Amino acid sequence: MKTYEFEDTSVETALNNFIAKYGYTKDDIIDYEVIENRSTGILGFGKKLLKLRINVNDKEFIQRKAKIVLSTILEMMDIKNFHFDTSIRDDSYVINILSEEASLLIGKNAHTLDALQFIIDTIMKKYDCSLDIVVDVENYRANVMKNIKEMIDKKIDYVIMTGRRQKLKPFVPMLRKDIHNYAKKKGVKTKSVGDGLEKIIYIYPNTGKNVRRNA
Repeated sequence: MKTYEFEDTSVETALNNFIAKYGYTKDDIIDYEVIENRSTGILGFGKKLLKLRINVNDKEFIQRKAKIVLSTILEMMDIKNFHFDTSIRDDSYVINILSEEASLLIGKNAHTLDALQFIIDTIMKKYDCSLDIVVDVENYRANVMKNIKEMIDKKIDYVIMTGRRQKLKPFVPMLRKDIHNYAKKKGVKTKSVGDGLEKIIYIYPNTGKNVRRNA
């Protein structure tokens, strides 16, 4: 839930103008209350203003908005046949694109999929919602993480046992984010190093002790 305060001349006008300004629908509004009612004129005469406190279901709004934005992007890419399989995973809203043109949407080394994620992140950032939007194509992203978790776990165990850092191969930003989040839950630190789109990841023990290095 997200709360706004909005001023206008009447409740109806305030709600309509609020919806027009922020893009919500009436169904997104959970409830509202008048928290201030005053006159802007002299001695109580003149324009009346009231202030509403409006509570909205911003997560449903974000989910709906993200699908609209992603649909528009795919149509601009001339992807004609697609549909979305959506789910909630680890406090993230996952939009999995199902399409016969999946290989095109993923791209070489997942660069196209990573670009789709970047565009969605950039556009949705202005809505200031705590719900992350995760873009996937035919579960490619989920399958990559599933396939590399065993390897990452071995490196994490080694780091914890020896105090030596470990290095992972270069990944695009979206996969690095998934790896950073996964490693954090496992109790170790990570850092991306390098130039360009793909960067290597180092795993460090989550302590204040000096880290012994090895490649």
